[in-house]
Parts: sequence; C-alpha cells; structure tokens
Amino acid sequence: MLTANESNITSKVPVEVWSAIFQRYLGPSRFDPNHSSVYGYRSVFEADPDLAIKAYIARERKRVTLRLVCHAWRAIGDRLDDALVVYWLGEKEWPPNHGKCLAKCIYYIGPGEVFQLPEVMRLGNAVEVTDRSTEARKRSIKFNTNTSITRVVHIRGLRVELPTVVSEEPLEPRVQILEWTMRGLINTIYGLAHPVFSHLVALRVTVDFPFPRQAAFETLRLPLLRCFSLVVRVCEIKWPEGRSFSAWAFPKLAMFELWANSSSRSLSIETREFLRGHAETVEEVSTISYSRFMKEQRSLTFSFMRELWPELPAVRRYRFFDLHEFVQGLPAIPQLWIEASTCSHPGSSKFCAIIGNAGLDGDSVPVIAARLKQESKLMANVNVTLDTSWANLLNARTTIWFQRVEAFFKVIDDVGIKALDANGEDSSCLMAMEVRAAVEGNCEGR
Repeated sequence: MLTANESNITSKVPVEVWSAIFQRYLGPSRFDPNHSSVYGYRSVFEADPDLAIKAYIARERKRVTLRLVCHAWRAIGDRLDDALVVYWLGEKEWPPNHGKCLAKCIYYIGPGEVFQLPEVMRLGNAVEVTDRSTEARKRSIKFNTNTSITRVVHIRGLRVELPTVVSEEPLEPRVQILEWTMRGLINTIYGLAHPVFSHLVALRVTVDFPFPRQAAFETLRLPLLRCFSLVVRVCEIKWPEGRSFSAWAFPKLAMFELWANSSSRSLSIETREFLRGHAETVEEVSTISYSRFMKEQRSLTFSFMRELWPELPAVRRYRFFDLHEFVQGLPAIPQLWIEASTCSHPGSSKFCAIIGNAGLDGDSVPVIAARLKQESKLMANVNVTLDTSWANLLNARTTIWFQRVEAFFKVIDDVGIKALDANGEDSSCLMAMEVRAAVEGNCEGR
C-alpha cells in the first residue's frame, strides 16, 4: 500500500493520465471494435481461444496488481478489464462465475474445441463433455432475452437459431464484431440474419463454398458494417447455380478481405460482383487468399483482379502478395487511386500498397529495384506498407527466410524507400534496425 505522502501525490495526477499509463502498461485491448484497417480487425478475428485465454490471464495479473494500490487505481483498473468469457454446451463458462453480462468478448465453442483449451479443461466438470459430444454437436445458440451478448463474439462450429416469433422484448443488437466458423455446417449461414447481428461493424465468416442454393439468401443487409472478411473453402460438392455473398448489401463497407485455399470460376465471379456492388465505398481490398496459390494460379488470379481495378474508384489501400507482384501491377494502378488518396488528406496521405510477404528471391533484387526507379514519380505518392509488424519478421529465424528478408531490405535501400510496418513504424525505427541486425548476422555466418 502507498504511504500517506505517496497517496497524496498519486491523487494529484489526473485520472486521464493514469488511464493512459495503465493502457500502455497493460497493452491495447484485444477487443477494440474500432479499427481503420483490415490488419487492425484481423487481430480481433484471429484471436485463437487458447492464445486469447493466456493473454487475458497475463493481462489480468497485471491489472489486479494495479488495483491493489489505491481506490483511484482500482476504479481505473476496473474500466480496463477485457472481460473474456468462454461458453460451451449451453451451460458452462470460463472463468467460473465471471458472468457473461459483464463480458466484452464471448467465445461460443463446440465440444471438440474444449479439449484444446488447457485452462478451461482444468475445471473439474469439463470432462463431462466427452459423454455428451454427440448431443452437443447438434446444439444451436438461441439468442433471447435470457442470453447475454456483448460487442465481440466468436462462434466456433455452432449454429444460431433464428427467432420464430417477434419478441415483445427484442434483444438489443449489441454485437459489433462477429467471427464465425461454420465450415461443414450446411445452412448455418442463415444465422447471419439474426437481429442481434444487425448492428455489426466487422464480420468474418469461415464457410464452405459455393453455398448451397437454399442457404444463398439474397436479403442479408448490414447497414453499419465497415469490414467484411470472408474465408472460403472450395468444396468438391457442386451445388446448383445461385448467387451467394455477391448479393449481400453493406452500404458502409470500407474494407474487404478474402481468404481461400484454392481458386474457382464461381469464386472469382462472386468476388467480382460483390466488389462491383460496393465499388463506391470500398477503400481497402486485401486478397490474402491468393498468397496460398501456386505461382501460376496466383498470377492468373492477380490478372483477374487487376482487370477490376478501374471499376473501384474509392480504393486507397490495396494488398499485393509481395514486392514482385507490386512492381508488376505498378504501371496499371489507376491514377484515380493515387489522386483520390492524396486529395483526401492533402500533404499527409498517400496511396497505400500493402505488401503481404516481405521475402524476395535474391536474384530478383536488381530487376525490382530498376522497375521501382523507373516509376519514381508514381512512387512519390505511394506508401509501401508491410502487412505485419517488424517484430513478426523475426518469428521464423531460418536462414532461407533471413536471406529473403535481406533481399527486401536491399531493394528499399537501393531505391530509397522508407517502408512502413502495419503499426506505422518506418524501416529506420529501432525494431526494424533489430531485424536488419539479425538478418545481417545470419547472412554473414553463411
């Protein structure tokens, strides 16, 4: 506890200052519904339950310690609780007795995933899941006035039942971010029409593709949605022809992300029609899926997307697979994208070329550098931004990877580009210097 003198000093510091200090110490909330890029929302969408639980526990230990100092710090600490809850089998929750009504993020998970969560399995009664796994697989989530919901919801392998009648006490549509894995669950897509999701700001669905005809409803409209991330799997089953996500209407959509483990004609058509339908509002297009394709397939898909560029006047941020793909598309980037980006924030904004993969073949360095120098006038209005942080480039730590990252640095140094990472730190920041040192040390030891 603080001494009287220390307590007096503490009380004189404005609450806003302490709050800012605590937030920096605890780190950003993993469940913030407000982001300005696909990368920002991806950190929420991809919050794996096990990792999210571990991060929550670590953050809670820090927060609880701060709360013990004084009453003022306790009040601030209470406001910074991320309040994560894992809920399964329609009746069990972790942490025990935490209360879903106070949660900022809820994971609704199927029985199979419980066994991958050590912290949850430490509950004595969690083993009962094995005896009811068959029954549990058939379970659906019923959102009603007795069900607690919150601003961030993850649903894994479960259905959502649509209300059969209009409730006299309609459930408040509090969910702002929804990540829903529904692969293998036919017709689950219908659940997106539930009233609790009507105010979504960001949505990611993982779903089999093409959708079966009966699930390809054409009435889905989310008036506030700004970010839509679609993870699709191209099935071998050939469903009858019919529109799927291309018919959905999101009048405020600003960010679109597509993942897929392979390409297909129907997926290309759906993507094209969806983007055309939202051409006036979409500012960021991120086709991460194509990075998984074979080189030849990726090249064909990139050509298809490039043909669509002139029809997307609002784009300010576009994701390329790597620098090689970027220089291929550079001459074709619509001048409208460059001009609109610059005019939207005069003197401070440039068109953002997002680079998904920082690695490059060493042999391609002279060619790529020469092409970028040829387009120096255009490059003056373009920010090259990695789709990750500088720190994440150190995760692999293999010789081959470091060689490829070294090639990336050679290009930007030769051309004079100050590349940014996803957090806005440029290639001369301390972390980027640490990456350079690790790369150089590894490559010198060859």
